[in-house]
Amino acid sequence: MMDFLKQLPHLEPYGNPVYFVYIVLAVLPIFVGLFFKKRFPLYEALVSLVFIVLMLTGPSLAQLCALLGYVIWQIVWVYSYKLYRRSRDSKWIFYLHTLLAVLPLVLVKVEPAISGHQSLFGFLGISYLTFRSVGMMIEMRDGVLTEFTLWEFLRFLLFMPTFSSGPIDRFKRFNEDYLNIPERDELLDMLEQSVKYIMLGFLYKFILAHIFGHLLLGHVKTYALYTGGFFNLGTLGVMYVFGLDLFFDFAGLCMSLVWISSLTLPVIRCLR
Repeated sequence: MMDFLKQLPHLEPYGNPVYFVYIVLAVLPIFVGLFFKKRFPLYEALVSLVFIVLMLTGPSLAQLCALLGYVIWQIVWVYSYKLYRRSRDSKWIFYLHTLLAVLPLVLVKVEPAISGHQSLFGFLGISYLTFRSVGMMIEMRDGVLTEFTLWEFLRFLLFMPTFSSGPIDRFKRFNEDYLNIPERDELLDMLEQSVKYIMLGFLYKFILAHIFGHLLLGHVKTYALYTGGFFNLGTLGVMYVFGLDLFFDFAGLCMSLVWISSLTLPVIRCLR
């Protein structure tokens, strides 16, 4: 089994156009089902699982093992606080559970500074998953969230389109949007918006970001080094070109998240 997982191809999330082809093919049946007021929870879970595994596989399975351990850790503390909150409400117990939920993220961020190497607990997307777990505890503390199943928790925690790059949503709103399937007219509007966002995402991430980051930045850096001095126009150019590269790369990523998510769940308002 371990050898099989190591042989699986690694997919960099939103890193190249091929990834989007796979996404479209996988998400299309989900959107067709929504058009006929149907959801396929097992298929949706399988799609999320496959893409998450392909994101985290490679020569080493450390990230995949870390994710499995992390999910078990979060289940323990989220459900522990859920059971406690049914009858009591101590702020110190809430603080303790929040601290324990955040602990893996703290170790991932602190361990490299102490030991000089990456933490074994780290994996792509750990920050966003931690914020979701803590957000659920906050909702339980406030009394907004009282009941949820393990399936609903895992569906929220491991929602694939926002697994690696966010945004951070609240469980209550996420679950309501998941359960309330939009009407056909709204779905067609979502499809229209998705087409617009995918075109903008490709323009920003794969064309404009490439122009600024690969075609222009190297020349501007060379000019700045050739001119010399503490500050020159080339240095100013590096600042602007690099800034535009980051802007269009991130904007393209956000657009990609919007169009993928809007075909399965309306999260557009979370990204505004």
